[in-house]
Amino acid sequence: MQPHLYPNEASKIAFVISQLSGKALQWANSIWSQHGAITQSYLAFVSHFREVFGKPITDSSAGLEPRVRLHLAACEDSIGFEKFIQFSIRCATRMQACLQEHQDQLLPTMLLCRSEPVSSPEPANESMDVENSHLSPSERRRRLTLNLCLYCGAPGHVIAACPT
Repeated sequence: MQPHLYPNEASKIAFVISQLSGKALQWANSIWSQHGAITQSYLAFVSHFREVFGKPITDSSAGLEPRVRLHLAACEDSIGFEKFIQFSIRCATRMQACLQEHQDQLLPTMLLCRSEPVSSPEPANESMDVENSHLSPSERRRRLTLNLCLYCGAPGHVIAACPT
């Protein structure tokens, strides 16, 4: 904010070090006392500091929905924190809207289509235990999802009240 106070690389690095504490300060003091190449460039110093103390890339977006993290992985890192947050929110909102639209369009189609033929019901003299069922696992799932009777496959009642 006040570049005239920090006219050279060393003064910028010294200011950053003056703001540190704990292990970060110990590390920085050690680096500073060595007078190595890393203390000759502010960008090199900050880059090395981030390597040592920064969070791994995998942790930078923990808490974001996986699809949003995947999309953000392709973004430029230099956009800044505030813009990153705004962009993350915008991506998550748009993705949720797209998913909701896709689900709304897909649901009526799924209700009209049958992926497998309906199994014929068991004879009335056999009990309809799940283990003794002639329904395939996918047909059973389909009937449960669509609230159909597990015995006859018709809507409007459950197996306990099946008229068949």
